[in-house]
Amino acid sequence: MFQPSMILHLQASLFLTNAKKEKYVGMTTMIYTKVIVAGYLFCLYLYFKCNNSRRYQFGRSTQNGASQLIRLTQEKSHPANHLLVIAWCISYGIVAVLIIIGNGLTIAIFSNKKFPRIFGGYFLMNLAVADLMVGSLAVPMYIYIVCAFSYSSIDRTLLFFQEVYVVVDVFTGLASVFTLACIALERLYGVLYPMRYRWKKTKSSYIKAIAIVWVISGTASIVYILSSRNLLFILPGTTFIYYLTILSVLSVFIISAAYVTVSVRVHLWNKDKMDICVSKQEKRLATALFIVTVVFVLTWTPFHAMNIIANFTSTALARIPVDLVFSAKLLHYSNSLANPAIYSLKIPDFRIAVRRMFCKNWVRETRV
Repeated sequence: MFQPSMILHLQASLFLTNAKKEKYVGMTTMIYTKVIVAGYLFCLYLYFKCNNSRRYQFGRSTQNGASQLIRLTQEKSHPANHLLVIAWCISYGIVAVLIIIGNGLTIAIFSNKKFPRIFGGYFLMNLAVADLMVGSLAVPMYIYIVCAFSYSSIDRTLLFFQEVYVVVDVFTGLASVFTLACIALERLYGVLYPMRYRWKKTKSSYIKAIAIVWVISGTASIVYILSSRNLLFILPGTTFIYYLTILSVLSVFIISAAYVTVSVRVHLWNKDKMDICVSKQEKRLATALFIVTVVFVLTWTPFHAMNIIANFTSTALARIPVDLVFSAKLLHYSNSLANPAIYSLKIPDFRIAVRRMFCKNWVRETRV
């Protein structure tokens, strides 16, 4: 005879199976991402090795304020600057750890199938993967560059590492920006054409969009490599900064226009009962994604504005205080740890999933 204890046992077994499946999917995603990045860096290594006969030229950096780091190196006879470098490195290290924890947790949660179906979780998971790469690759590499330029001599190995860092920083940063643009466009399409959106929302369409995101990001990295080594032939050596500027401005414009349209449409929603229920769901999600966008603009604009001005005006970067460069870069990287906090505060199902992961007693009560 089938007894209640057997039912509870089956529920517990099913829960453990789902937990193992979520853990497996999350681990697989992280391993797959690491393999892609390792292969990408290995290809870059081979490329630079094949061209090591070319002389390295150290000019203006497009991503990390290298001239400011050289100036800091020249002034490191002052004891305060040693403490300054240590303080900044610790700050970047804390941000990197928080990025890894927050986005690793996000990937584990959005691995659940209900999140891609309800919230467009494929894009949110892709954003978490890109941000996780920022925390695990770009930020540690930047910490090394800050320390190396401050406490060691500049040689070919360090300059090579700097170029690899810029490639990784561009690749992961643009992947985050383009994913945010995809999320904004998906929200826009879902609000303007809800019925068509429900019918045409397929897994393959998400995968294609995500593939386009990474292809464009990879193309930008390749343009940087070719531009930095003057291998674009007909095009000038400053092609990369124009390319990066156009992509960044266009992405911000698309995101802003999409969310303005979504906000107007949600507030003008019909007042019958069905539309009120739908409107509440849309408002909750639109609010969360709108906050994500605002945080993105606030954290990215200072550094990229500084970066663009410095590259179009040769003497501008030398006049910027080094603390301002480091502050803008720290704010820039902080964007990658803000998204999980916003999801937890504004998306109820995400908050519930976090509780289920860390509160076993709460999980048992809700399931029994």
